[in-house]
Parts: sequence; C-alpha cells; structure tokens
Amino acid sequence: MFGKISLKSLTITFFILLLVVMGINYLDHKRGDRSFQSQLAQIDQNDITSVSITTPGADKELSIYKKGEEWRVSNSSEDFLADPDMVSGIIRVFEDLRAERVASYKKESWEKFEVTDSAAIRVRVNSGEKELADVLIGKFSYAMPHKPQMAMQNSYMQGKVTSYVRLTGKREVFAVNGFLKGTFNRNFNDLRSKTVLKGNRSDWTKIMVTHPADSSFTLQKDGVHWMMNGAEADSASLVSFLNSLTSVNGRSFADEKPTGQPIHQMLIEGTGMETPVKIEAYGDVENPVVVSSLNPESYFDANEGDLFNKLFGKRPKRKE
Repeated sequence: MFGKISLKSLTITFFILLLVVMGINYLDHKRGDRSFQSQLAQIDQNDITSVSITTPGADKELSIYKKGEEWRVSNSSEDFLADPDMVSGIIRVFEDLRAERVASYKKESWEKFEVTDSAAIRVRVNSGEKELADVLIGKFSYAMPHKPQMAMQNSYMQGKVTSYVRLTGKREVFAVNGFLKGTFNRNFNDLRSKTVLKGNRSDWTKIMVTHPADSSFTLQKDGVHWMMNGAEADSASLVSFLNSLTSVNGRSFADEKPTGQPIHQMLIEGTGMETPVKIEAYGDVENPVVVSSLNPESYFDANEGDLFNKLFGKRPKRKE
C-alpha cells in the first residue's frame, strides 16, 4: 500500500511540476512578445527635417528645422540660425538610439525615472509631416568605475552614465547609454549660432581693418607674401594674426540691434568668396556690440569672451 501511494504521489508531483514549467515558459514567451526592442530609433540624418524639443516648465517649444542648406532654431516668436555643432549632436543621437535593457514595464515607475509627460524632456523628430521618433527623456544615473583608483591614473577608464527614456504612448522605460539630458536640456540661446568669423586663411587675399584713429591697416596678399600698408608683413606675427581669425565665436547676445555708425570694421576678401565678410563693432569702448555678415541676424556683446580684442585688438608687425 505504501509503495502504491508513493508511486501515485510521485506521478501527481511530476505532472504538477510539468505544468509549472509549461506555465513559466508560457509567461516568458508572453513577456518576450510584449517585448524588449533594443533599437529605439535608427534614422538617416539626411531624412531629418525638424526636431522639436519641449523641456519641463518651458513656456515655448523649441524647433530646429532645415531651411534650404541651413538649420534654424525657432521658439515661435523668434527665429535665428542654429548652432551647427548643436544640431549635429542632436541628430547623432537618433542615428542609432539603442536601449541596453528595460528598466521597468510598469507605469507606476514613470515618476521614479522622471519619464512622465510633465517631468520629461520630449523630443519629436520629423521628416516633413512624417513623424520619425517621439521620445521622453527622463533622469540619468552615474556608476563609478569598478576600480576608481585605476580610473584616476587612466583617463580612458571612466564611469558610466545611463539615461532613462520612454517612447511616447508606450509603457516601458528603457535604459540608454549616455547623458542625453546634456544634449537636449538647452535653452533657446544655447541652440543659436554664435559664429562671428569662420574661414580658411589660405583662401584670404585681402583684409582691411578700420579704426577711428590712424591705426587702420590693410593686408594684401602679393603672390606668396603679405603686404601691410605697402610693406612686407612679418611672417610669424602674420600667421598668428590670421590663425586667430579662422574661427571666432561670440558668447553672449546683445538684446537690441545697434544703431548709428560702426566705430570699427573688418572686411575680408578671398578666393571663392562671392562677397567680402564684413564685421562691424558699434557703440563705445565700454559697451561694444559686434555684427557679422556671416550671422547678420544676431548681435553680440563684444565684452563677453574678449570678443572685441580677438577681432580688433591685434595687428601683425612689419618685417624688419
């Protein structure tokens, strides 16, 4: 009797365990169906025509959009050239946005990861009228390297930054490698172009700098030599002067368009340039404002970032 009962018990136990295993496999299958899609976005940068960014508490949505060959940024009331480096950084995110894992499947966790509609940064990517991506960017976390002492000795060993995102209309919260808030948590002026002067010095053939007094000068390329006011320029000081002008950016925007006549002016002519680059400084020495033909809609506070001296505070020497 005892043997029969044991055999019966073993049989029942076997079938129970079989049902449990089948149930687990079924649940795992269902979980896979609801699904971890690691590829959150994969967009060819040439397909993107606009990116809209809404940050928590902001009263206006920021829109970066392509117009012809240039990118512009608008906040619905103002519209300017966009910073090309900022635009490139934003677009690169969506070329291959991958999740490393699912941080949560539960809506109750949205607040914890700051991916609710009110707490997250919302980013929408479009190609014309077609929506390519709609992502909510939440909090981020930082994990120290496993061996902090070695990391201090080796700059290549860094900690890991993880951002948490949710696709609009979806429940899952994904963990993504990288500091996405650093890219998208920007104000309007952050996204504006700050270019004052940019060019290749080997293309330049003539530079005219006008000052109020008698310190004006003209640089003219004569074959392989540069002449300054008719005399050959010192090569070392000339190279330093030209290099300082190849990439000049403003730091802070002036609120109003300057009035009156410019007190300082720079004109640059060169090979392949349809029109000269013109840079003008208005106002007085205490409060100069700079305007550039490369970015004519923007006016720059020339005291910020030593902008005035970078443009008008230097001159090459004559060859001795």
